[in-house]
Amino acid sequence: MKLCKWAHTRVFLALLVLILLGSASAAALQATPIPADRDWPLVSGATSDTRFENLGELARYLIEVRFDTDRQWLDGSVRIDFTNFTGVPLAAIPIRLYPNAPYYGEGSTTIRSVTVDGVVVEGELSVQDTVLTVGLGRLLPDGATTTIVVDFLTVVPVSSAGSFGIFNHDPERSTWILADWYPIVAGWDAGSGFQLKPPTLWGDPTFSQAAVYQARIDVPEGYDLVSTGRTVDREVILARTIHVIETGPVREFAMVIDDGFRTFERYAGETLVRLWLDGASADRLAWDFLDIAVRSLEVYGQRYGEYPYDELDIVQTELAGALGVSWSGIVFMDAQRLDAALDSGPELDDGVVFTMIHEIGHQWWGGIVGVNSNDYAFMNESVTNYLTVVVYDDLFGEEAAVVALRRWVAQPYLAMLESSGDGVVSTSIDDVSDAVTFGRLIYGKGALGMLAIRLAIGDDAFFAALRSYADEHAFGIATPGDLLHAFESASGLDLALLWRMWFEEARTTPLDVEQLMDAAA
Repeated sequence: MKLCKWAHTRVFLALLVLILLGSASAAALQATPIPADRDWPLVSGATSDTRFENLGELARYLIEVRFDTDRQWLDGSVRIDFTNFTGVPLAAIPIRLYPNAPYYGEGSTTIRSVTVDGVVVEGELSVQDTVLTVGLGRLLPDGATTTIVVDFLTVVPVSSAGSFGIFNHDPERSTWILADWYPIVAGWDAGSGFQLKPPTLWGDPTFSQAAVYQARIDVPEGYDLVSTGRTVDREVILARTIHVIETGPVREFAMVIDDGFRTFERYAGETLVRLWLDGASADRLAWDFLDIAVRSLEVYGQRYGEYPYDELDIVQTELAGALGVSWSGIVFMDAQRLDAALDSGPELDDGVVFTMIHEIGHQWWGGIVGVNSNDYAFMNESVTNYLTVVVYDDLFGEEAAVVALRRWVAQPYLAMLESSGDGVVSTSIDDVSDAVTFGRLIYGKGALGMLAIRLAIGDDAFFAALRSYADEHAFGIATPGDLLHAFESASGLDLALLWRMWFEEARTTPLDVEQLMDAAA
């Protein structure tokens, strides 16, 4: 198979693996279809929710992989049953290989073979080896389905700070943090097609459509596995544990593997919320932290629609330059900061609490409601950061919410205004030269823009708009225009000028911010 830009070391590694381990399970994957009527693991009653009426076009992933702690690799195959949802015929499907991003160092994904509907095909690598274009040998009509099987080997980098450390082996804690680790179909933007840009230089690069997963993950006995989805079976064979995991409609499949967590569990309605700790922090504050997570999940669900999964995992991991990162059904919390917060007493550190509530919010804004987060990061971050303040109001009272709004939203943005002036919130990450400044725009100015809209249209219209927006775009991809339309439809007001001021222009002043804060107090 011809793969351009394939480094000689990767070819040698692939051949070596074939000799040592033999062919992987592509044939088995082809013989193991995922039934169209599978009972996806959603919370009780959720299958009758209108958000789940149009899921027939979602791709289905069947992953079988063996994890080798000594060689630092994941060896296996992924079967993708892809239904063409794009509205146009497709001659090829691009698959992202994020581990080949330059900032992951020795991290990589090597492709051994690809089949399309059982026929071996050639694939072509491009975009720094992070895109594998798979030709289908025919035009795939809109609504038709094809099956792609990719046999791959992913090497996990050690102590990598790339992309916040979301794909990394932390040897001190004996933890493997595994996001973006497997071949996944590139995200599709209705306006511009499949998104094939180089991985973003900062922030997680992932942009993908919702899909359904079934996975068999083979790990050494004695290791804990935390992942997106629900473990439906577990079997120990010859000092190995095979975890069988199923998901509902999710954006991706993330995992953390560790040599031993302590776990804390509570229910939010019918959803089991687990806290996985890798340190020796105090149990009392761990229970307090978990209690806030449970209450936050309930508040988000009451306001914006039921959390659709029966599990949520919050996992202590070593991150780089981030306090938290959220994936479908799983939240990473920075290990060192969480250790310090749980040991500080007598109360939890407010910054860690704010971060955790923010990351749970991403289960809705970025998880249930997808966006092209590379081009429109504010639709995830600005919305979530302001609604974190709303949760503060619901859980801790108005005074605590005002303090959080000023400390975690307004003050960083005001500092930026005073030092370097204003900037545009609605900016593609690819056009960002200063990540710190951009962060203050999307977490600060953009969040204040959400507050400005709330004050302009009133609480009833504001929260009704967000609920309808979440329902209408559940498991799809929304655009900035969709969010603006939701606010205008709920309020009957023309918000174009207000929207431009906070999201599309760079003319906001400190006085504008202070007046907004006074109105919110």
